[in-house]
Amino acid sequence: MATTDKIGVTICAWGRGKPTSYRGAADLITAVRREIGAEAFDIHGLRYSAAAELAAVGCSDELIAAVTGHATGAMVRKYAGAARQKVRAIGAQKLRK
Repeated sequence: MATTDKIGVTICAWGRGKPTSYRGAADLITAVRREIGAEAFDIHGLRYSAAAELAAVGCSDELIAAVTGHATGAMVRKYAGAARQKVRAIGAQKLRK
């Protein structure tokens, strides 16, 4: 990514910094998945994983949505919920010691 031109606020940008559509990103990722034999992994799963990983390191809903493109806080909370619960559970168990 360090060598990728920074022409927009998104990682996947076309032309003059316009973000790619979900469909455009899905098509690009599908092509790469076929090429590397990773067809079992879909774009939805990658988006879910990104939200969960960002939540696990303490990112706010706003930061997560900036990366995943979720339009509502409810969807961010849905995808981040399990990761946040795990972090809270680990913290709680540490307090018991």
